[in-house]
Amino acid sequence: MSLKDSLKRIKEKENTNIDWRVLAEDIAEKMINEKLIEFQKKTDLLVKELRGEIVEFTNELLPSLKGKPGPKGDSGDNYVLTTMDKLEIAKSIKVPIIEKIVEKTEVIREQPMVTNEIVETAKYETPIQIADKLNTLEEKVEWKVIKGLTKMFAGLSREIKSTKQVKVGGGGMGNIVLFSFNGDGSTTSFTLSAQVAQNGNAILVHYNGQYQHRTVHFTVTNNSADATLALTFTPQAETTVEGWFVRT
Repeated sequence: MSLKDSLKRIKEKENTNIDWRVLAEDIAEKMINEKLIEFQKKTDLLVKELRGEIVEFTNELLPSLKGKPGPKGDSGDNYVLTTMDKLEIAKSIKVPIIEKIVEKTEVIREQPMVTNEIVETAKYETPIQIADKLNTLEEKVEWKVIKGLTKMFAGLSREIKSTKQVKVGGGGMGNIVLFSFNGDGSTTSFTLSAQVAQNGNAILVHYNGQYQHRTVHFTVTNNSADATLALTFTPQAETTVEGWFVRT
């Protein structure tokens, strides 16, 4: 492929999978070769012209270099040039100085730069993952640092003190009732074993270890003999809804 074809190929973008580095080297080599061929042609033409001028000059100079006639009247037409004759002729010829110019195209190959830069990527965890990690700490997290927990305990303490029906004895749990339900990914309502005191307010609910706010995360409706715990979200499978409440 000639240099013109290579340039035409780049211009028309006939092939989008061109190895540009190889193509650049190929173009540089073709450009140098074309310059050398052009220079050789000019040199050959100049040498040819010089040869013609030398021959013409020599022919003009030969009559003056003929030998003197000999005893028998020899005209010297058969005179043979000696080495000294040739040197004298060469000294009298002015040869023009030819400057040889060769254009060189450099192809620079850049090596990829490798750095030791470390890029940090933030990793976010879901609330369930955070809760699971907190549950493994075993009393290492103080309850005072949990937002709203102190206020909630104070409210429950007031509600328990204001409850008139306090029954403890008989080997039972008294007014405190524990509960635990497993999530299945669809159920949002659960039945408690008794009515909840203080019109459904005397209850504490946790979802996977996280405290849940009443009216935000759940509501309680007292029935004739029990109560319904309705969540405002859907517990996922293999999760737990648990807590305790003060029964009436």
